[in-house]
Amino acid sequence: MINILEYGAVGDGQTNDAPVIQKAIDTCAEQGGGVVLFPGGRTYSSGYVLLKSNVEVHLEPGTVWKASSNIEDYYPLRNNGKITAHCLLYTSDAAD
Repeated sequence: MINILEYGAVGDGQTNDAPVIQKAIDTCAEQGGGVVLFPGGRTYSSGYVLLKSNVEVHLEPGTVWKASSNIEDYYPLRNNGKITAHCLLYTSDAAD
Protein backbone atom coordinates (compact mmCIF):
# COMPACT_ATOMS: atom_id res chain seq x y z
CA MET A 1 0.00 0.00 0.00
CA ILE A 2 1.31 3.43 -0.93
CA ASN A 3 0.21 6.36 1.23
CA ILE A 4 0.26 9.58 -0.81
CA LEU A 5 1.18 11.62 2.27
CA GLU A 6 4.44 9.66 2.44
CA TYR A 7 5.08 10.74 -1.17
CA GLY A 8 4.62 14.41 -0.31
CA ALA A 9 0.90 15.12 -0.81
CA VAL A 10 -0.21 18.22 1.07
CA GLY A 11 -3.96 17.66 1.27
CA ASP A 12 -4.77 21.30 2.00
CA GLY A 13 -7.37 21.66 -0.77
CA GLN A 14 -5.26 24.29 -2.55
CA THR A 15 -2.01 22.63 -3.56
CA ASN A 16 -2.11 20.62 -6.78
CA ASP A 17 -1.25 17.15 -5.45
CA ALA A 18 -1.49 15.56 -8.93
CA PRO A 19 2.29 15.10 -9.41
CA VAL A 20 2.54 13.28 -6.07
CA ILE A 21 -0.56 11.19 -6.76
CA GLN A 22 0.83 10.29 -10.19
CA LYS A 23 4.18 9.29 -8.71
CA ALA A 24 2.41 7.02 -6.21
CA ILE A 25 0.33 5.42 -9.00
CA ASP A 26 3.40 4.95 -11.20
CA THR A 27 5.40 3.38 -8.38
CA CYS A 28 2.53 1.07 -7.49
CA ALA A 29 2.20 -0.02 -11.13
CA GLU A 30 5.96 -0.60 -11.41
CA GLN A 31 5.71 -2.90 -8.37
CA GLY A 32 3.07 -4.99 -10.14
CA GLY A 33 0.02 -3.22 -8.70
CA GLY A 34 -1.60 -2.61 -5.36
CA VAL A 35 -3.34 0.17 -3.49
CA VAL A 36 -2.73 3.92 -3.47
CA LEU A 37 -4.20 5.33 -0.27
CA PHE A 38 -5.64 8.81 0.28
CA PRO A 39 -5.73 9.20 4.09
CA GLY A 40 -8.96 10.62 5.51
CA GLY A 41 -9.67 14.04 6.94
CA ARG A 42 -8.01 15.98 4.12
CA THR A 43 -8.92 17.56 0.81
CA TYR A 44 -6.60 16.68 -2.06
CA SER A 45 -6.80 19.02 -5.02
CA SER A 46 -5.44 17.76 -8.32
CA GLY A 47 -5.31 18.10 -12.02
CA TYR A 48 -5.42 15.04 -14.26
CA VAL A 49 -4.09 11.68 -13.19
CA LEU A 50 -3.23 8.78 -15.49
CA LEU A 51 -4.65 5.57 -14.02
CA LYS A 52 -2.77 2.30 -14.57
CA SER A 53 -3.57 -1.40 -14.62
CA ASN A 54 -3.66 -3.30 -11.33
CA VAL A 55 -3.67 -0.12 -9.24
CA GLU A 56 -6.58 0.61 -6.92
CA VAL A 57 -7.18 4.07 -5.48
CA HIS A 58 -8.68 4.03 -1.98
CA LEU A 59 -10.11 7.12 -0.31
CA GLU A 60 -10.55 6.76 3.44
CA PRO A 61 -13.71 8.18 5.06
CA GLY A 62 -13.56 11.96 5.28
CA THR A 63 -11.37 12.26 2.19
CA VAL A 64 -12.21 14.72 -0.58
CA TRP A 65 -10.48 14.45 -3.96
CA LYS A 66 -11.18 17.87 -5.43
CA ALA A 67 -10.77 18.73 -9.11
CA SER A 68 -8.48 21.65 -9.84
CA SER A 69 -10.19 24.90 -10.78
CA ASN A 70 -7.51 25.49 -13.44
CA ILE A 71 -8.52 24.02 -16.84
CA GLU A 72 -4.83 23.82 -17.79
CA ASP A 73 -4.43 21.10 -15.13
CA TYR A 74 -6.72 18.77 -17.14
CA TYR A 75 -5.73 16.28 -19.83
CA PRO A 76 -6.67 17.63 -23.28
CA LEU A 77 -8.64 15.19 -25.43
CA ARG A 78 -8.06 15.78 -29.13
CA ASN A 79 -9.97 14.94 -32.28
CA ASN A 80 -8.08 15.57 -35.52
CA GLY A 81 -5.60 17.70 -33.60
CA LYS A 82 -8.24 19.96 -32.09
CA ILE A 83 -8.89 19.96 -28.33
CA THR A 84 -12.48 18.83 -27.88
CA ALA A 85 -12.61 18.26 -24.13
CA HIS A 86 -10.55 18.03 -20.96
CA CYS A 87 -10.59 15.21 -18.42
CA LEU A 88 -9.49 14.68 -14.85
CA LEU A 89 -8.91 10.91 -14.84
CA TYR A 90 -7.39 9.25 -17.86
CA THR A 91 -6.23 5.78 -18.80
CA SER A 92 -4.66 4.40 -21.91
CA ASP A 93 -4.31 0.69 -22.64
CA ALA A 94 -5.19 -0.30 -19.08
CA ALA A 95 -6.13 -3.96 -18.74
CA ASP A 96 -8.31 -3.54 -15.65
